[in-house]
Amino acid sequence: MVGRHGRRQLLRLATLSILGAAIAGAVVVSPAMASTFRVGTTSDLTGSCQAPASGTCSLRQLITFENGLASSTPGDTIVVPAGLYSLTDGELGIIHSVSIAGAGARVTDVDQFSDGGGRVFDIGIPEGGSIPNVVISGLQMFLEQAARQYEIWTGAPAPRSVTQTLAPESPRQHS
Repeated sequence: MVGRHGRRQLLRLATLSILGAAIAGAVVVSPAMASTFRVGTTSDLTGSCQAPASGTCSLRQLITFENGLASSTPGDTIVVPAGLYSLTDGELGIIHSVSIAGAGARVTDVDQFSDGGGRVFDIGIPEGGSIPNVVISGLQMFLEQAARQYEIWTGAPAPRSVTQTLAPESPRQHS
């Protein structure tokens, strides 16, 4: 049999337990929210970008940042302003969910100018992960796609030196 003093102590312990559970429930981390980052340069800068929200990172740096996030983190949006983005360090590998939104296909061009050319984006599956959800809109990927089509239809190598000279001007001249 519990005495009056014992009942008070039990009541206090029960109150503290309920209060502790309520506090623990309030501290539970809410799901992460997706962010929006803006590309701040048309240069193909490599390495990490210490402050993705600063608006100073390259498209490559922001994709590298996204690729480094935990797979449970929701995909962010990368806004690519109008301009010509010339990839000089190879294709952009994507292994994390992300949305890439250009200002419009007639004003936002992402082209692969590195040796050997190739695709602009290479979407892969991270080791032990699942297929990322990638949305790319409002961009024009002109040079290598045109060169590859030329090679398929003619069976001859594409004149890349000519297309590289004309590519930066072509979309804007015809818009």
